[in-house]
Amino acid sequence: MPDCEVCGKHVKRMNYRHTGIHELSMKEYRALYPQAKLDDIDVLERIGKKAEQNWKDSIYIGKQKEATRNGTHKRSEEFKQHMSQVMSGKPKSEEHKRAISRNKKKEWEDLDYRERQSKSRKGKTRPNISISTKKLWDDPEYREKQILAHIKPIDLEKYPAKCEICGKYFKVISAVHLKTHSVTKEEYINLYPNAMLQSSWNKGKTKEDDPRIAEYGKKISEVQKGQPGRQTGKHWKLSDEAKQNIGKGSKKNWDNPEYREKQDKRKRDYWSEPDNRLRASLRMQEIWQGEEYRNKVFAGWNTAPNKEEVRFLGLLNEIDPKGEWEFTGNTKVPIFGKKPDFYSYGRNKIIEYFGTPWHKEEEPEERTQYFESQGVPCLIVWSHEFMQRKNFDNTVGNIIDFISI
Repeated sequence: MPDCEVCGKHVKRMNYRHTGIHELSMKEYRALYPQAKLDDIDVLERIGKKAEQNWKDSIYIGKQKEATRNGTHKRSEEFKQHMSQVMSGKPKSEEHKRAISRNKKKEWEDLDYRERQSKSRKGKTRPNISISTKKLWDDPEYREKQILAHIKPIDLEKYPAKCEICGKYFKVISAVHLKTHSVTKEEYINLYPNAMLQSSWNKGKTKEDDPRIAEYGKKISEVQKGQPGRQTGKHWKLSDEAKQNIGKGSKKNWDNPEYREKQDKRKRDYWSEPDNRLRASLRMQEIWQGEEYRNKVFAGWNTAPNKEEVRFLGLLNEIDPKGEWEFTGNTKVPIFGKKPDFYSYGRNKIIEYFGTPWHKEEEPEERTQYFESQGVPCLIVWSHEFMQRKNFDNTVGNIIDFISI
């Protein structure tokens, strides 16, 4: 006798009648269990051919539809009880459950079936809880015991912050959560002065004081290893749609006068602190030491000589035709890490043309010392000395002396 792969019973004939008990057709059963022994295939083919002929007959189809509408195809209560007794206590395989789910979905796709189900369930209510269960739940001790059994203990080390409004525990009570209660952080602090917004276990501690801080720092370092920083000029690639959404959101925020005023105030408060200004200055000095970054910034500049500089370059080439003087204030490749105004490729000398309004008196000394440390002589010419008639001859004389050295 073959064995049923679903219920494990020995059956005389493994046919559609037995698979129907498990709400499976022969085809579905064969697909789920290919090695299973089934009834004679010739019998199945004869049944299939007979059913195919029946469903080609319009009279047969009409009778089946009428029987479906009248509900004569419904299973009897005895059959349902029998099925319940057969299937009770027998675990279903995952494949069997999926097959039942597929069949149910197919049934509910039929509008007539859905309508019949809604009519049959109309006016019905769930059965009341048994009297014994009611008596148990009337006991306060039993109720408390059941509630405590279903409540998971809260890890206060992991979730130390408790929301005083909803009573839930979090790692950090953020503005996003407070927004669900229509409350800002300032309002929450005013309402609950002693409430904890976030854990302060690491406040004032270093990695030497607590090993958790050192471990957290290592994790961050591993995550960020190999990722480009903000100052390298490499950023994460975003799709055009994402860029447009970010732009729209930012524009919407800045159209709001309150948001604009809030951002301006935040920036003023930040830059009013001397420590913040000093930290930013030191950081920029450190960045500018990198030659790659400096070259990229210089390459982005497109500085053209003004009228005075054009006139001054003509004077240099007239005084010293062999010097190969060029305006290098707009060169894409820096010379000795800087962008001097004029450089002589023939004599390896630099002349800086300083506009009076734009340069301080201390700057020429720093500039000349820097270039001389690179082994390049440097001369500073002030624009007011070059443009004034009374000082013009002296300026030209200084330039000739500098070139002839």
